[in-house]
Amino acid sequence: MSITCLAQTAVLNEVKKTVYAELGQLISCIGNLQTLWWLICTIFTVAVFFALIVMFRKNVNEISRSQLEEFSRARKYIPELYVELNRNMEYLRYFTHRNSWRKRVIREYNNMFSNTIGKQVKKAIKNPALSKRLPYTARYDKVMEAIKMRRDVLEEALKSSEENMKKYGEEYFFLRGSIYHTPEKLKLLYEQCEVANAKTMVVVGSAGNGKTNLLCKTVETIIANKEPCLFINARSIKQDCYDYVTGQLLPDCLKAYSALYLHLLSFLLGMKRKTFYIIIDAINENDSEQFGQSIGVFTDKLAKYKNVKVLYACRSEYFQVRYRKFFDCTINKPYIFHLEQVEYSDRAKETLLKLYRRHFNVSGPISPDAVSRMMHSLFLMRLFFEVNQNRTSQNLELRDAEIYKAYFDSVATRAAPFDFRGTVERISGLMISQKRYDGIDVLDLNLSTSDLNSFKDALDDNLIISENIHIGKGIAETSFEYVYFVFDELRDFCLARYVLVSSLKDGDDTYSKYFEFAGDLYNNHLSPIEGILKYGYYYFKTNNRTNLCKKILATYSDFDPNDVNPDHWMNTRQRVFHDFGIALIFQDSQNILEFEKDYIELQIIKEPKLYWEVFWYLLRNEYASVNPALELAVTLLVNVPYETTERIVAEFFGDRYDRYRYLRAEKRRRIEVLCDWVGEIESRRGVLSRSIKQIFVILAALEPMEPEINRYEKYVLSEDVVAPIRSGSSEELKAAINELEEKQLLMNKNNKWKDTFVFAGIGDLG
Repeated sequence: MSITCLAQTAVLNEVKKTVYAELGQLISCIGNLQTLWWLICTIFTVAVFFALIVMFRKNVNEISRSQLEEFSRARKYIPELYVELNRNMEYLRYFTHRNSWRKRVIREYNNMFSNTIGKQVKKAIKNPALSKRLPYTARYDKVMEAIKMRRDVLEEALKSSEENMKKYGEEYFFLRGSIYHTPEKLKLLYEQCEVANAKTMVVVGSAGNGKTNLLCKTVETIIANKEPCLFINARSIKQDCYDYVTGQLLPDCLKAYSALYLHLLSFLLGMKRKTFYIIIDAINENDSEQFGQSIGVFTDKLAKYKNVKVLYACRSEYFQVRYRKFFDCTINKPYIFHLEQVEYSDRAKETLLKLYRRHFNVSGPISPDAVSRMMHSLFLMRLFFEVNQNRTSQNLELRDAEIYKAYFDSVATRAAPFDFRGTVERISGLMISQKRYDGIDVLDLNLSTSDLNSFKDALDDNLIISENIHIGKGIAETSFEYVYFVFDELRDFCLARYVLVSSLKDGDDTYSKYFEFAGDLYNNHLSPIEGILKYGYYYFKTNNRTNLCKKILATYSDFDPNDVNPDHWMNTRQRVFHDFGIALIFQDSQNILEFEKDYIELQIIKEPKLYWEVFWYLLRNEYASVNPALELAVTLLVNVPYETTERIVAEFFGDRYDRYRYLRAEKRRRIEVLCDWVGEIESRRGVLSRSIKQIFVILAALEPMEPEINRYEKYVLSEDVVAPIRSGSSEELKAAINELEEKQLLMNKNNKWKDTFVFAGIGDLG
């Protein structure tokens, strides 16, 4: 029995051993399978990574092309109208093509003192910084160091001190004259190096000055150079900035490996000497707190990758108030590039206008005043040509009322079924009732969430802005959403329209609401008053309410825009007419009515120098072949009393002795400028208008000793020139013209006899 039990036990043990062995093999097999599965997954992930890297440039550039197309459809970017008119694009080239532009910087640095004068400067100063040459392979930090050293040396030499005068002796003033502008040139080179060396750059500029166009052109150039570029409209980012960007690059399942992906990408781009550019336009249009807080972290994260660069664009006022603080907190500070204010040459203006005319099929002359105003805002220029598309006219004026009305009509159509017009009217009404013309709380509009979103979507052109304003800090911090007009002119248009429509709805034929509102603004020196008067006057004139136009002129003729807005650029640089009433009249210059002429004459009698403001305005029109031209200037000069005419002419020639009295030899006299203008007109047309001839006849009659106008005195003998002047002028002016006529007849007679004697061989009588 025991033997049997032992045998059974032995068999059982063998069975156990076999089972355990089989289980061990099974477990080992499962482990091998797990290892194999992990290996397969790893290989697959790596393969996907490399596939994404291989397809990377194509994918991101496709996203960028879609964004470009979106901007083109919205007419925010019209490639055919892009013109490079200043140095803004050049700075972006340094940022995007740092290596190819480095040689240019080094070349300029090396050649700075290579000419004869430069050699003399080096000999006089005897500092190795002036003779040092950089190899074309020098890194940007070494280049910047050399530039700074050279600039320091030159600035020290430029100091006005007894030590320098003793040191350089007779060569001191030669040196100052030779190197006076060189430190500025070096400063510019240094800035260009900073831009090229920057990992991140923020383009800052005012509304309507071409930031989006600049970025779009940059994106097109990067893509054309076969480099990867991700172009994003900041409004599209509804989450953390880093998460959004990596979401454009990787599928959700691989987002956890974004850092590894970017490291691999940067490494491979470096091998190919390429750079990945992330360009985010209009960060000011994204007012979410999450986006604002994340943008600094995003900047620092991307700065770690050698071959990745980030470019932002932001409106000036938003950058200072909201976004600068986020960038100031970054470890890797971005380069802040403030766009230059657009100042165009005459040639650039002609090029730009030609492109816009062709694209929008606009023909006919455009008034110089309209051109001047458009050149300060590319956005205003675009609106002007959109309103006048396919239009032929003898004289195109920039009428703000028409342009803004057309703009609102287009936005309202785009925003339908949302009541955009009604919302803007509500904003205007709240501004008036609250007397807050800088903006209102969006909660006061009582819009539903859906309507509020529709309203924001309609504000593509950035003429009306919704922004979150933060007040206080810490536990006391609060915020509210603020709605305001970007352009004061647009705000004033909306306010004027609101009060005028309100009067119409109430059946108020005297427009008492309008005049009460204008009076309140005027008495309290509030900024909308200029626009309210301007648009009101235009409305009344358009609707043949001349009595109300006269009321505005009589009540507000002494209004000075500087009283309410002294810093406005229109007041400081571009104001054509210092008399506000005359400025109101000439906003519709094609249709100057008799009562308006009477007003102008009255103001000129009070202040004769106002005549020349009108004259130069009309002369520019004469040059551009638009009306009203100089015919009106002749009428004014003839119709005013003779004493006023004398004072007008005396004012014009009052600069005769300025250059001698005040040593202003560089300043040209007004008569010289006038003769140049007239010479240009004559060369373009081959003939002078009767009005120009009449002006010169009057000037010559009252200033017979002025040599600059001798060549124009002959027109006094033309009956068609003189007859209209004689018919309406004073007896004193007629007498002066008769005297000039007699002088010319006598001169012609003497010249006739002189020619006779010369012909007879007697000789020139001198």
